[in-house]
Amino acid sequence: AAGSGTPDVAQVEYYALGQFTTAKTVEDLSPYGAVTYAKSFTPGPWNAVQGEDGIHALPMDSGPMAFFYNKKVFDKHGIKVPTTWDEYVEAARALHKADPKVFITNDTGDAGATTSLIWQAGGRPYHSRGTSIDVDFGDEGTQKYTATWQKLLDDKLVAPISSWSDAWYKGLADGTIATLSIGAWMPANFTSGVA
Repeated sequence: AAGSGTPDVAQVEYYALGQFTTAKTVEDLSPYGAVTYAKSFTPGPWNAVQGEDGIHALPMDSGPMAFFYNKKVFDKHGIKVPTTWDEYVEAARALHKADPKVFITNDTGDAGATTSLIWQAGGRPYHSRGTSIDVDFGDEGTQKYTATWQKLLDDKLVAPISSWSDAWYKGLADGTIATLSIGAWMPANFTSGVA
C-alpha cells in the first residue's frame, strides 16, 4: 500500500518465521488484537506463530502429518501395514526382500521431512530465547527418529529419489515406493493409516 519498501502483509511459512522474528523484521501483532484469535486455531499452528516476544503472524493453514501406504503392494507381498517405527523398519526389510525394486519410502535429505518426522517422534531440537537459538539433537524423540532412519539408510531400504520429482510420482504410481508421510497430497492407489 505504501508503494515502496517491504510489504505490509506477506505469507511466510511457519518454519521460516523464526528467522524473521530473530532479525526483528516482523511486527508483534499483539497490540493489534491478534491474541483475540488464539482460540480460533488449534494449538500447533497457533504455537508456530507466537514466541516469547509476541505474536508475529496469524496461521493460514495446518499441514498435519499422515501416513499413507499402497495397500496393493502390502497385500501382494503379505506384509502387515506398520503401526510403530519398529514395525516400519521390519516392513521395509520384508518389502525390499520380496521385491528388490520396492522401497518403503524415499529420501535424499529433505530437511522439512526430517524435521516433521522428528516432531512426530516427540523431538524438539530447536529452541529460541530472544535472538539466541539453540539446536540440540540429543532429546529422546530426535534420537528415536535418527536411530530408526539410520537403520533404513544402512540397509538401503530407502529409494534415493527426491520428493515431488517425476521419479517420485512414478514410484508412488507403480508401487516401487510403498509409503509416504505427508499431509498435502495422496495418490489414488494409497490408503491412509496411523503410525
